[in-house]
Amino acid sequence: KVITEHLLQVKYILNGCYKNKFNWEGLMSKLDEYVTGLKQYLEENSEVLRREVRHGLACYHSVEEHSTITQAKVQFYHGAFADHIPGVHHALEHMLFKGKNKEIVQKLEHLGASLNAYTSIGSTVFTVECSSRKAFEVMPLFAEMFNHKDGFIVDEEEWKLEQTVIQSERVESEADHDCVAHDEVAKTLYADGVQVNILGNEDDINRITTADLIKAYNDMVYRENTAFMLKHGVYCSNMMIHIAALLNSFIPSYPSRDRLNGYVFKKRELT
Repeated sequence: KVITEHLLQVKYILNGCYKNKFNWEGLMSKLDEYVTGLKQYLEENSEVLRREVRHGLACYHSVEEHSTITQAKVQFYHGAFADHIPGVHHALEHMLFKGKNKEIVQKLEHLGASLNAYTSIGSTVFTVECSSRKAFEVMPLFAEMFNHKDGFIVDEEEWKLEQTVIQSERVESEADHDCVAHDEVAKTLYADGVQVNILGNEDDINRITTADLIKAYNDMVYRENTAFMLKHGVYCSNMMIHIAALLNSFIPSYPSRDRLNGYVFKKRELT
Protein backbone atom coordinates (compact mmCIF):
# COMPACT_ATOMS: atom_id res chain seq x y z
CA LYS A 1 0.00 0.00 0.00
CA VAL A 2 2.75 2.44 1.04
CA ILE A 3 4.92 1.58 -1.96
CA THR A 4 2.01 1.97 -4.41
CA GLU A 5 1.10 5.38 -2.96
CA HIS A 6 4.70 6.54 -3.26
CA LEU A 7 5.17 5.22 -6.80
CA LEU A 8 2.13 7.12 -8.01
CA GLN A 9 3.59 10.39 -6.71
CA VAL A 10 7.25 10.24 -7.76
CA LYS A 11 7.54 12.44 -10.77
CA TYR A 12 10.88 11.25 -12.08
CA ILE A 13 9.51 7.71 -12.45
CA LEU A 14 6.74 9.07 -14.66
CA ASN A 15 9.16 11.02 -16.84
CA GLY A 16 8.92 9.69 -20.39
CA CYS A 17 5.76 7.69 -19.63
CA TYR A 18 3.21 10.14 -21.01
CA LYS A 19 0.47 8.52 -23.10
CA ASN A 20 2.01 5.99 -25.54
CA LYS A 21 5.63 7.07 -25.13
CA PHE A 22 6.45 4.43 -22.54
CA ASN A 23 10.07 3.41 -22.13
CA TRP A 24 9.39 0.22 -20.19
CA GLU A 25 13.03 -0.79 -19.73
CA GLY A 26 13.94 2.60 -18.28
CA LEU A 27 10.73 2.70 -16.22
CA MET A 28 11.29 -0.75 -14.66
CA SER A 29 14.90 0.11 -13.86
CA LYS A 30 13.80 3.24 -12.01
CA LEU A 31 11.01 1.36 -10.23
CA ASP A 32 13.47 -1.28 -9.01
CA GLU A 33 15.87 1.44 -7.87
CA TYR A 34 13.12 3.33 -6.05
CA VAL A 35 11.54 0.28 -4.38
CA THR A 36 14.96 -0.84 -3.10
CA GLY A 37 15.54 2.60 -1.59
CA LEU A 38 12.05 2.74 -0.10
CA LYS A 39 12.36 -0.72 1.49
CA GLN A 40 15.66 0.33 3.05
CA TYR A 41 14.05 3.53 4.37
CA LEU A 42 11.14 1.58 5.91
CA GLU A 43 13.52 -0.89 7.58
CA GLU A 44 15.65 1.92 9.03
CA ASN A 45 12.64 3.92 10.24
CA SER A 46 10.52 1.12 11.65
CA GLU A 47 10.24 2.46 15.21
CA VAL A 48 6.63 3.53 14.82
CA LEU A 49 4.14 2.45 17.47
CA ARG A 50 0.72 1.36 16.21
CA ARG A 51 -2.15 1.46 18.70
CA GLU A 52 -5.82 0.59 18.35
CA VAL A 53 -8.20 2.91 20.18
CA ARG A 54 -11.33 1.07 21.26
CA HIS A 55 -13.94 0.67 18.50
CA GLY A 56 -11.52 0.78 15.61
CA LEU A 57 -9.54 4.04 15.33
CA ALA A 58 -5.98 3.13 14.26
CA CYS A 59 -3.20 5.32 15.70
CA TYR A 60 0.43 5.57 14.60
CA HIS A 61 2.85 7.26 16.96
CA SER A 62 6.39 8.24 15.96
CA VAL A 63 8.87 10.07 18.21
CA GLU A 64 11.92 11.97 16.99
CA GLU A 65 13.79 12.85 20.14
CA HIS A 66 15.32 16.16 19.05
CA SER A 67 12.52 17.39 16.78
CA THR A 68 10.99 20.80 17.47
CA ILE A 69 8.16 20.20 14.96
CA THR A 70 4.93 18.28 15.58
CA GLN A 71 3.05 16.79 12.64
CA ALA A 72 -0.32 15.07 12.59
CA LYS A 73 -2.39 13.39 9.91
CA VAL A 74 -5.97 12.13 9.85
CA GLN A 75 -6.42 9.67 7.00
CA PHE A 76 -9.77 8.30 5.85
CA TYR A 77 -9.43 5.18 3.70
CA HIS A 78 -12.04 6.46 1.27
CA GLY A 79 -10.92 8.22 -1.88
CA ALA A 80 -11.76 8.56 -5.55
CA PHE A 81 -12.49 4.83 -5.96
CA ALA A 82 -15.50 5.32 -3.65
CA ASP A 83 -16.92 8.36 -5.52
CA HIS A 84 -20.61 7.98 -6.31
CA ILE A 85 -20.05 11.03 -8.55
CA PRO A 86 -16.50 11.45 -9.93
CA GLY A 87 -14.70 14.14 -7.92
CA VAL A 88 -17.01 14.17 -4.89
CA HIS A 89 -14.36 13.15 -2.33
CA HIS A 90 -11.96 15.78 -3.65
CA ALA A 91 -14.78 18.34 -3.35
CA LEU A 92 -15.47 17.13 0.19
CA GLU A 93 -11.80 17.64 1.04
CA HIS A 94 -12.22 21.32 0.06
CA MET A 95 -15.47 21.77 1.99
CA LEU A 96 -14.05 20.42 5.26
CA PHE A 97 -12.19 23.74 5.51
CA LYS A 98 -15.45 25.68 5.20
CA GLY A 99 -18.53 26.17 7.39
CA LYS A 100 -17.84 26.02 11.11
CA ASN A 101 -14.27 24.92 10.38
CA LYS A 102 -13.36 28.31 8.85
CA GLU A 103 -13.02 29.75 12.34
CA ILE A 104 -10.89 26.78 13.44
CA VAL A 105 -8.64 27.21 10.39
CA GLN A 106 -8.15 30.89 11.26
CA LYS A 107 -7.21 30.00 14.86
CA LEU A 108 -4.75 27.38 13.65
CA GLU A 109 -3.12 29.79 11.23
CA HIS A 110 -2.91 32.42 14.00
CA LEU A 111 -0.95 29.85 16.04
CA GLY A 112 1.47 29.42 13.13
CA ALA A 113 0.19 25.99 12.10
CA SER A 114 0.37 24.83 8.49
CA LEU A 115 -2.70 22.93 7.22
CA ASN A 116 -2.95 20.82 4.10
CA ALA A 117 -5.15 18.13 2.55
CA TYR A 118 -5.17 15.85 -0.46
CA THR A 119 -7.30 13.17 -2.10
CA SER A 120 -5.87 10.05 -3.69
CA ILE A 121 -7.50 7.02 -5.28
CA GLY A 122 -7.77 5.25 -1.94
CA SER A 123 -7.70 7.98 0.72
CA THR A 124 -8.75 11.48 1.78
CA VAL A 125 -6.09 12.99 4.04
CA PHE A 126 -5.79 16.07 6.28
CA THR A 127 -2.48 17.20 7.78
CA VAL A 128 -1.20 19.83 10.20
CA GLU A 129 2.31 20.89 11.19
CA CYS A 130 3.33 23.27 13.96
CA SER A 131 6.03 24.16 16.45
CA SER A 132 6.08 21.63 19.29
CA ARG A 133 5.69 24.53 21.72
CA LYS A 134 2.26 25.24 20.22
CA ALA A 135 1.22 21.60 19.78
CA PHE A 136 -0.94 21.39 22.91
CA GLU A 137 -3.05 24.25 21.52
CA VAL A 138 -2.94 23.23 17.84
CA MET A 139 -3.72 19.50 17.99
CA PRO A 140 -7.06 19.71 19.88
CA LEU A 141 -8.20 22.35 17.38
CA PHE A 142 -7.16 20.10 14.49
CA ALA A 143 -9.17 17.23 16.02
CA GLU A 144 -12.15 19.58 16.40
CA MET A 145 -12.30 19.90 12.57
CA PHE A 146 -13.77 16.38 12.54
CA ASN A 147 -16.38 17.05 15.20
CA HIS A 148 -19.69 16.89 13.32
CA LYS A 149 -21.69 14.84 15.81
CA ASP A 150 -24.79 16.94 15.08
CA GLY A 151 -24.45 16.29 11.35
CA PHE A 152 -22.13 17.54 8.61
CA ILE A 153 -23.54 20.74 7.08
CA VAL A 154 -22.59 22.30 3.74
CA ASP A 155 -23.60 25.87 2.93
CA GLU A 156 -25.03 26.16 -0.59
CA GLU A 157 -23.37 29.52 -1.32
CA GLU A 158 -19.97 28.37 -0.05
CA TRP A 159 -20.21 25.29 -2.26
CA LYS A 160 -21.05 27.35 -5.36
CA LEU A 161 -17.96 29.51 -4.76
CA GLU A 162 -15.77 26.46 -4.17
CA GLN A 163 -16.99 24.80 -7.37
CA THR A 164 -15.34 27.68 -9.27
CA VAL A 165 -12.06 27.06 -7.42
CA ILE A 166 -12.18 23.32 -8.20
CA GLN A 167 -12.94 23.97 -11.88
CA SER A 168 -9.82 26.18 -12.06
CA GLU A 169 -7.81 23.41 -10.42
CA ARG A 170 -9.19 20.92 -12.98
CA VAL A 171 -8.18 23.12 -15.94
CA GLU A 172 -4.64 23.43 -14.55
CA SER A 173 -4.32 19.67 -13.96
CA GLU A 174 -5.53 18.82 -17.47
CA ALA A 175 -2.69 20.93 -18.87
CA ASP A 176 -0.09 19.38 -16.54
CA HIS A 177 1.71 16.38 -18.07
CA ASP A 178 2.65 15.05 -14.63
CA CYS A 179 -1.04 14.90 -13.64
CA VAL A 180 -2.00 13.25 -16.93
CA ALA A 181 0.84 10.73 -16.58
CA HIS A 182 -0.28 9.99 -13.01
CA ASP A 183 -3.77 9.10 -14.27
CA GLU A 184 -2.41 6.96 -17.11
CA VAL A 185 -0.15 4.97 -14.78
CA ALA A 186 -2.96 4.63 -12.22
CA LYS A 187 -5.19 3.07 -14.87
CA THR A 188 -2.62 0.27 -15.30
CA LEU A 189 -2.32 -0.33 -11.55
CA TYR A 190 -6.00 -0.53 -10.63
CA ALA A 191 -8.85 -2.78 -11.71
CA ASP A 192 -11.14 -1.81 -14.57
CA GLY A 193 -13.90 0.54 -13.44
CA VAL A 194 -11.95 2.06 -10.54
CA GLN A 195 -12.23 5.86 -10.57
CA VAL A 196 -8.71 7.26 -11.11
CA ASN A 197 -9.63 10.82 -12.17
CA ILE A 198 -9.64 12.34 -8.71
CA LEU A 199 -11.06 15.76 -9.67
CA GLY A 200 -13.75 14.57 -12.11
CA ASN A 201 -14.53 16.38 -15.36
CA GLU A 202 -16.33 19.71 -15.80
CA ASP A 203 -19.83 18.20 -15.86
CA ASP A 204 -19.11 15.95 -12.87
CA ILE A 205 -18.05 18.92 -10.73
CA ASN A 206 -21.07 20.97 -11.78
CA ARG A 207 -23.56 18.25 -10.87
CA ILE A 208 -22.23 17.64 -7.35
CA THR A 209 -24.78 18.98 -4.85
CA THR A 210 -24.57 19.71 -1.13
CA ALA A 211 -26.54 16.47 -0.58
CA ASP A 212 -23.83 14.54 -2.48
CA LEU A 213 -21.14 16.08 -0.25
CA ILE A 214 -23.05 15.14 2.91
CA LYS A 215 -23.53 11.57 1.63
CA ALA A 216 -19.80 11.28 0.86
CA TYR A 217 -18.95 12.57 4.35
CA ASN A 218 -21.30 10.12 6.07
CA ASP A 219 -19.94 7.20 4.00
CA MET A 220 -16.33 8.17 4.72
CA VAL A 221 -16.10 9.30 8.33
CA TYR A 222 -16.21 6.42 10.79
CA ARG A 223 -13.61 5.01 13.18
CA GLU A 224 -13.04 1.70 11.42
CA ASN A 225 -12.04 3.64 8.30
CA THR A 226 -9.75 6.18 9.99
CA ALA A 227 -6.09 6.38 10.95
CA PHE A 228 -4.52 9.08 13.11
CA MET A 229 -0.77 9.62 12.83
CA LEU A 230 1.29 11.78 15.18
CA LYS A 231 5.00 12.52 14.84
CA HIS A 232 6.77 14.66 17.40
CA GLY A 233 9.59 15.07 19.92
CA VAL A 234 9.65 13.76 23.48
CA TYR A 235 8.32 17.16 24.59
CA CYS A 236 4.84 16.14 23.38
CA SER A 237 4.92 12.45 24.22
CA ASN A 238 1.69 12.49 26.31
CA MET A 239 -0.36 14.03 23.51
CA MET A 240 -1.22 10.86 21.57
CA ILE A 241 -3.72 9.50 24.09
CA HIS A 242 -5.46 12.87 24.48
CA ILE A 243 -5.91 13.58 20.74
CA ALA A 244 -6.83 9.98 19.90
CA ALA A 245 -9.49 10.09 22.62
CA LEU A 246 -10.90 13.32 21.17
CA LEU A 247 -11.07 11.84 17.66
CA ASN A 248 -12.62 8.68 19.04
CA SER A 249 -15.39 10.78 20.62
CA PHE A 250 -15.94 12.92 17.49
CA ILE A 251 -15.88 10.21 14.81
CA PRO A 252 -18.75 7.68 14.94
CA SER A 253 -18.42 3.92 14.75
CA TYR A 254 -19.84 2.05 11.77
CA PRO A 255 -23.63 1.66 12.26
CA SER A 256 -23.85 -1.84 10.80
CA ARG A 257 -21.53 -4.79 10.34
CA ASP A 258 -23.20 -5.62 6.99
CA ARG A 259 -22.32 -2.19 5.68
CA LEU A 260 -18.74 -2.58 6.87
CA ASN A 261 -18.43 -5.94 5.11
CA GLY A 262 -19.68 -4.33 1.91
CA TYR A 263 -17.01 -1.66 2.16
CA VAL A 264 -14.22 -4.19 2.74
CA PHE A 265 -15.34 -6.09 -0.34
CA LYS A 266 -15.22 -2.89 -2.37
CA LYS A 267 -11.66 -2.21 -1.22
CA ARG A 268 -10.61 -5.60 -2.57
CA GLU A 269 -11.59 -4.53 -6.08
CA LEU A 270 -8.29 -2.62 -6.16
CA THR A 271 -5.45 -4.60 -7.74
